[in-house]
Formats: sequence, structure tokens, C-alpha cells
Amino acid sequence: MGAPTATAGSSRNIAETERQKEAGKKYAEDSVAKTFSDSTIEDNTKNFPKFTKSEVTLGKILGKGGFGTVYEVRGFKANFEILSTSKRLLMSTRNLMGNADAPYEDEEVEAGQMESRKFISDHCLRSNGHARYAVKFLSTSTVEDPASFIQGIIDMAIETRILSDTEHPNIIKLRALAKISPFNGDYFIVMDRLYDTLEGRITQWEKRSKRVNGVGKLFDRKGDKSKELASEKMVAAFDLSSALGYLHNRGIIYRDLKPENVGFDIRNDIKIFDFGLATELKQSKKTDDGLYKLTGMTGSPRYMAPEVAWEKNYNEKCDVYSFAIMLWQIYSLKTPFELYTMRSLKAKVWAGEQKRPFVDAAWPVPLKNLLRRAWSENIQERPGFSQITKILRSECVRVRDGNEDGLEHSRRRSTFVFRGANRLDNRKNSHTKPRLSDIQKAVISETMEDESTPVPE
Repeated sequence: MGAPTATAGSSRNIAETERQKEAGKKYAEDSVAKTFSDSTIEDNTKNFPKFTKSEVTLGKILGKGGFGTVYEVRGFKANFEILSTSKRLLMSTRNLMGNADAPYEDEEVEAGQMESRKFISDHCLRSNGHARYAVKFLSTSTVEDPASFIQGIIDMAIETRILSDTEHPNIIKLRALAKISPFNGDYFIVMDRLYDTLEGRITQWEKRSKRVNGVGKLFDRKGDKSKELASEKMVAAFDLSSALGYLHNRGIIYRDLKPENVGFDIRNDIKIFDFGLATELKQSKKTDDGLYKLTGMTGSPRYMAPEVAWEKNYNEKCDVYSFAIMLWQIYSLKTPFELYTMRSLKAKVWAGEQKRPFVDAAWPVPLKNLLRRAWSENIQERPGFSQITKILRSECVRVRDGNEDGLEHSRRRSTFVFRGANRLDNRKNSHTKPRLSDIQKAVISETMEDESTPVPE
């Protein structure tokens, strides 16, 4: 008698969980729609190739976050249809006659989708067999828990929207999407594969620092290895500040800056990823004091600005505080507030003594002054990222003995990017649309450097 009752109870629990998840999907969809209702962040997801879950061949797990799991992509098992010759010919004829738009515009976008799907599939692996892309899914535990599921799909939808309209050499690039809605447990996004996190890189730098400043001094009398290490750290901080400045200029604040959310790609370029907690500063949320009414206690406590921790109104300067704490970590190679608990953070860092990490007197004066201003309790004292980037650029040039190579972000370009769908869409009002084969040729020069770059150990 007991077994059927238990089975019936389990069935009811499963049914209730599914009901909660369905209600959660609707809530999440409404929440995200409201978030972007008066947004300046464009939804460019139509410009990205789409795949089903079954078409993606997964490799090893690369990392796990609060709601998601990231896998290496080993391949795409996709069918690549192409437009018929007659339809292509008809479209080409319409272009020549100056009537390139209307009913065949959708077909051109579709053609771009097909070509971009094939392109990303053909170049999924590098010539040495290493994966070029990674895919992020909601974790199994997140999907199974209704409360986590709601927050997880909201975060993924927000991240997708922001990354679809973001273009900076130090921000992770979105490459492809799931064919299904973001408000689905099987939704995923495909991005560039990263080979290290800042957390791991700091550990490597610490080991190198001990060698360079220990026995290694005997073999580095000119200090070249020491300068090389200092340059790597400072350039990483400079690039990071540029990416955050780019976001702030577009009215976006990141809110979860920490070494675990920053990585390095195949070329050792630093990249910010995981935009689930990012938000847009809107006039509708602006208060009389010039701040914004936003969610408090958001992010990681160790790097969280006091005003966010105390759930006060705040603005983009919360990222400046977080960056200052992380800049100190990059320079010192130590963990900030390492032994602090939540109680001690509240009592000694966010209030009371307003303690900050120890700044060595031997550090460069511009860096010391920057840190003290950037992590100030007073929001108004914190500099913006345009100023921070200028200071760090000067420090980069100093430690590199005047060498400015590679410090112009506007001149950098991403490697191995297929922009067929984007270019077709962006030129929809032009009578001279590029042939898809020409678009493929346009990326060849971008791939040369990528293929010759060794994979970091």
C-alpha cells in the first residue's frame, strides 16, 4: 500500500515543480522585457548563427558558476542547407535592377545564417586540434530548482542581449546561440574559449615573482624578467580598465568584478565574461542625488563597494571600487581581505574603520594615489575609467621603457570572426550587397595570426 502512495506523492512533487518552472518562465520573460523596455542596448541576436543542443558536440567542462556550466565545444553536427541556384540568381538580378529589398531580404538574412553556421562549424577546432569555442548552459542543479531556474534564465537572457550589442577587444565575444528561447532550460550561448582566468594567472605571476626576486636575480641582473612580469600585470589592468570604461560609456555597469570573471584568450588578451549581473543605468531609476535605485548586495562581497553592500543608491562608480581592489590584487599578487568573514567585512571594511588593503610605500606614486581615490568610501572622490585608463596607460609605457605597442584598443581586432549575417543586415538598404564568398575572404587576414598563436600552457 505504501509504494503507490510514495509514487503518487513523487508524481505530485514533479508536477508541482514543473508548474512552478512554467510560471517562472513567464515571470522571467516579463522581467527581462521590463528590464529592456526603454533600453539603448539593441537586440542583435538575429545576426548570430543558431544551433540546436543536439547539434553541439561537447568536450570537457571548463568551469562552473553560480547558475551555469561551461563546456569546450568539440564540433557541430549540423546540416547546412544552401539557397537554390535559381533563388540566388533571382536575388542577384533584383540587386542589379536596384530593387534589392523587400520580399527577398529575409532570404538574404537566412543565407547569411546558413553560411555563418557552416563557417563556425568548419573552424570550430584550430589546426592543432584545440577548441576555438566554449558553450554555456544552465547547470543541472539550476534547472531542477525552480527558484534558481528563474534567476538563471534571467541572467542568461540579460547576458545574451548585452553581448549581442557589445564590441570590445577585452570583452568576451558572443559567437552563436541556441535556436530556442532564452527562457528554456536547454538554452545556451557559444563564446570564445578562454584558456585561463585572472585568478589562475595571479597564481602564476606569484610563482614567477618569487623566482625573479629570489635565486632568479642572479640570472637577471638587467632586470628584464622583472620588467616583463611588471609589464604583463600592468597591461592586463590597463586593458581591463578600458573594457569597463567602454561599458560605462554605454550606460552599463558590470557589478560582479572579480578574478574568477576575467579570463585570457589564445593570444593572452584579457577578457571580461559572465554578464549575468550587469545592468543598465536608466533615467527612470535615477534619483535626485544623481545616483540610481538599483538592487543592493549584488556581486562578490570581497570586491563589493560599501554603498552596494548597504543597499544604498549607487552608480557606475561601484565598478571603480571593485576594480581598485582587484588592481591592488594584480599588483601585490595577494588576496584582499583574505581572512575576513562577512561580519568583519561589514564591521571593518564597509563601515567603521573603512579598512583597505595595505599599499606598499615603494609602489609607484601614480598607482598609490589611484588606489586611494578609487576605493574611497566617497563615491564622488572615485575617478572615472577614462582617467583610470590614462593613468594605467602611462604606467604601462613607463614599465616598458617607453614602448607603446599594443596599447591602442581601437586598432585591435578579434580573430576568426564571420560577419556575414551582420553585414547583410547592416546593408539592407544598399543596392550593392557583398557576395558571401567575399565576406569569407574578408576574414582570412584575421585568421592568420590566430592560427600561428601557440596555446598557453
